[in-house]
Amino acid sequence: DQARLTMQIPDLNDGDMAGIDGAFDAERNAIVRNHYRWPNARIPNVIASNMSNAQKV
Repeated sequence: DQARLTMQIPDLNDGDMAGIDGAFDAERNAIVRNHYRWPNARIPNVIASNMSNAQKV
C-alpha cells in the first residue's frame, strides 16, 4: 500500500513528495536573468471590488 509506505519514510514531512531529488530541484529553482523578474520586485494584482473578504485573502 503506497500510503503506508510513504508514512514509513522518515525524511518526508507533511506534503513532501517521494521520488523527488531535493538537491536537483534546488539547483533548478532560481531565476537567472533579470528580464524574467517583475519590475521593482512587485507583482501586479487586481482585486475585484465584488469579491468577498474571504476571496480577497
